[in-house]
Amino acid sequence: MRVAIPLFGDQVSPRFGPGRHFMLASIEDGQIQEKQLVEAQDAAQSQLPTFLASLGVTKLICGGIQHQLQRDMECHGIDVIWGIIGPASEALCALANGTLHNDQFVGRESKARTNTSSSKARAGGHPP
Repeated sequence: MRVAIPLFGDQVSPRFGPGRHFMLASIEDGQIQEKQLVEAQDAAQSQLPTFLASLGVTKLICGGIQHQLQRDMECHGIDVIWGIIGPASEALCALANGTLHNDQFVGRESKARTNTSSSKARAGGHPP
């Protein structure tokens, strides 16, 4: 499977469309085979489904996405996992492990919340 993740720094971009930098990766048998960065310099937002399909992408991991753009992705054979928040590399690992689903925190953010709650409980405070 060929995967694309729009980037905001090293994070999954909160909105699909405005940014033009993508992490591309191949996953086979639950293993990440290769990763590369690609820029869609001249592609308008409406051209991104065609651009990604031309790269062999079959799965898109993103934050928010407009409904029409999601439908356009699906018409190009690209399955969309939306609502993802966190580091792109952690989202990719979760996909490879089969644990990624819509509307999910991945990586450092979810771990930080768990650790903060535990620390407050041990220190006599109340977890949020």
